[in-house]
Amino acid sequence: MITKRSISLLIIVGTLGAILAVPWSTSAHDWSPYSPCNIAGTWLGNFPATGSSSVPLRVTETLTPIDPAGNRLAYVMRMLNSDTTFSGMFPETNSVSDLVGEAARTGPDTYELTVIGYGINNPALDGVIGTDRGQVQYIWVLSGLAQCIDDNVVEHDLQLSLYSAIDNPDFAFPWAPGEPVPLHDQDVDGDLFPDAGEAPIFSVPFSHVSKRVSHPMLP
Repeated sequence: MITKRSISLLIIVGTLGAILAVPWSTSAHDWSPYSPCNIAGTWLGNFPATGSSSVPLRVTETLTPIDPAGNRLAYVMRMLNSDTTFSGMFPETNSVSDLVGEAARTGPDTYELTVIGYGINNPALDGVIGTDRGQVQYIWVLSGLAQCIDDNVVEHDLQLSLYSAIDNPDFAFPWAPGEPVPLHDQDVDGDLFPDAGEAPIFSVPFSHVSKRVSHPMLP
């Protein structure tokens, strides 16, 4: 005999069946709430070749969770083949630091990030031993959005901002040598951050794609 109880059970079972029958999407723009993108790990990145260079800029990136949920990560980016002089803008620069900073989750498959790094004139690299420590020549900042394409590919939509850490009254951009643009030290207090109110001397989009280094790395 069909009772109110049996009808209620049939309704509940039918409803659960309909819910379970709906496939969970794992595309880059509609992640399952149970499978969010995770960018923790080590990555190899390629920036497209630009300007006079025909060679892409290569980088390594390491992201380490710094909170239990993994929503904030320490970010270290190392340049493998960068032009330390920034296309001739800082000709005395002969080394660059890693860029360091953080990434913070903004959605199931997106993160905002900021990293900061330095160009340095290190006399020891030119064979001048026993001199003073090298001087920071410029500060550069990368900031923007990282979005997972899948578990092993991330696209970065970033902005590069460049600041001077030296005074140079005779400075001119290499592409406009006849138009001097005097530079001043934009980190007067020496805390390795651009001073408040300072605008970058140069700012351009700087996007790239990264692929995860996983184990095993080769098929």
